[in-house]
Amino acid sequence: MFKVKSIAMAVCLLAPSAYALTSSDIDDERIVGIKNAVATQNGAFVAQNQGLKPVANQITSEVGEIINVALLTNNESRMLSNCSLNATGLATRQTTASVSDEAEDIMPNTGDHFWGQYAPTVEKQLVGISNYLSVKTEDMPFELATPLGSQWRALDQTKVQESLSWHEMNEYPNGTRFVVAIGLEEDLIRDNSHYIYAEKQQDQIIFIDGQTNLAKDIPPTYLYDQFDFAHLAIPSVTTMMFWALKPVDA
Repeated sequence: MFKVKSIAMAVCLLAPSAYALTSSDIDDERIVGIKNAVATQNGAFVAQNQGLKPVANQITSEVGEIINVALLTNNESRMLSNCSLNATGLATRQTTASVSDEAEDIMPNTGDHFWGQYAPTVEKQLVGISNYLSVKTEDMPFELATPLGSQWRALDQTKVQESLSWHEMNEYPNGTRFVVAIGLEEDLIRDNSHYIYAEKQQDQIIFIDGQTNLAKDIPPTYLYDQFDFAHLAIPSVTTMMFWALKPVDA
C-alpha cells in the first residue's frame, strides 16, 4: 500500500483541486519504477506521432491536474486497483473519486458496483460498467453504441493496431470515446486485467492510462501502438474489448 508522508495527510480532506501531491510525497518503492515507465512510454508516444501529444494533453486536462485522486481522498487501498474508475472517469471527464461517488448514487446496490470488493471478477466488472455507462450517457451528448461492450478480440500488445478490436474502434467517427478492457485471455481474472481509456481524434486512436496520474509530476500514460503495464504488475495482455461512446452529432 502507498503511504503518504505527513505533509500530504493534513490536506487529504480538501477537495482534490486544492492540493496536488508530488511523487516525493508518496513513500513507496514502486513510485520510481512507475514514474520511469511513464516517462519512457510517453516518450515513445511522442516519437510515434508527435502531433497527438497536445490532443492527449487536452483530453486529460479536462478532468483536472490529477485523475487518480485516491491518495487525495484518503483511499490509499484504491491506488492501483481503481483502473475501471480511471477509464470511465476519462470517458465522462471525471476524477476517480467523482465516478465512484456518482456510481454509488446511480447504483445504490453494492452488488452493481464495478470496482473494489463488490466486483471480485472481471465478468462482474463488465456488467457494472455497462450499467453505469448506459445511465450516464443519457445525460451526455453521446450514444452508447455498444451497450454490453464489444466482443473480446485477440491482441498482440506489441502491435495493437493489428488487432481486430483496434480496427473496429477505428470505424467510429472522430470524437468517439472508448472505455477499453484488456487482459490475459487464458486467465482472465482481475489481477491479469486492466482498464484504460481511448479516444479517436484526427483520425487516430489515442490510448490513455489515467491510473499513473497519481501525482502532479507523474502524468497519465499515453499509448499508441504498444501496451506495456509491467510497472503496474500486469502481465502481457492478449485480449481486448471496448465500450464506444459515439458523439450524437457525428
